[in-house]
Amino acid sequence: MRGINPDPGCVYDTLAFLSKYLEEAPADKDESLISDRYYREVKQELERKGVMIPHYLLPFFYRKGTTSFLYSITLDRPYGECMFERLKRIIKNQAFMKRSLTEYYFPHTDSGETRKLLDAEHPGIIDLLRHGLVDPALESYLLYAFLRFEDILCELYNAVEAVYGEIADAHQAFLSQTDFTAALRSEPVLRKLRAIAGTADDSEPSPVFSLSLMDKNKISYHPDDPSFFLLGYDFELSLEREYRYSGVTPYTFAQSISNPAKYDIFRVLMGKPLMTAADISKRLHLSKNALTYNLKEMQESGVLTVDHVKGLTFYYKLDYDYLQVVSEQLGSFAVLNK
Repeated sequence: MRGINPDPGCVYDTLAFLSKYLEEAPADKDESLISDRYYREVKQELERKGVMIPHYLLPFFYRKGTTSFLYSITLDRPYGECMFERLKRIIKNQAFMKRSLTEYYFPHTDSGETRKLLDAEHPGIIDLLRHGLVDPALESYLLYAFLRFEDILCELYNAVEAVYGEIADAHQAFLSQTDFTAALRSEPVLRKLRAIAGTADDSEPSPVFSLSLMDKNKISYHPDDPSFFLLGYDFELSLEREYRYSGVTPYTFAQSISNPAKYDIFRVLMGKPLMTAADISKRLHLSKNALTYNLKEMQESGVLTVDHVKGLTFYYKLDYDYLQVVSEQLGSFAVLNK
């Protein structure tokens, strides 16, 4: 095992902390992604030191789905050394930041409207905001950001640096008080992580790990560097689920209900706790052979499972964890294509 690289996890937690802090935890956001304990400790330490984070920095941290603007231009790249230094260089690049922020919030604007934004032309910004392309809660903050972009970037840089310092201290304390690497030395854990990343045991370098305190169930890797994992401090709680459904995609789900009989079986089972083959047959009038064949294929695909058996009777139900994985992937696709 190549060991622990704390930097990507500290950057991830810095961005997660600032998203929660600046969004003020509205009800429609998923607070389960944030560990209250570690969030609270970092927030209290910042307050004790008199660090104020201005709320007009919200456009940089507002989450569209589960990712924010800064996340999308920082952690979409392979994890690696000196990620925080890279983040600071990005923030200092005013031209890049302004263009990227424009493309993030106004992806379908024409070149003329984009130029107005980049030139901080007040009427042009107002016109775009009136198009209803962004959350109304962001409008005034976006207007302020574009009109005072250079000053805002200085404050953004200072806020990120202050929060990162507290996050790094929290990571160091956690690693000194717990044996986070114990689970990572387990061969079954390593095998499951490699399976999730789609790598063979003997074809990739030894893995590197980074820790998240803000997202306790986090399990992620970058496709361009599948030997580097970002893991929440309680990642083992979600590892089994990730491993079990690592091959599930909307495409494999579509294949699992790809003929009319399978689709009808899926529809009949939807919302039902348990059904026997006889129950399903009565509803669909399928022959015994056709039903047995399709149930077997659907079970092998994972979309349904046998809950229990009484004698020779099998009780079937849909695997809702499987369907949740598909739903999450479709949700991410929808967010990316907004």
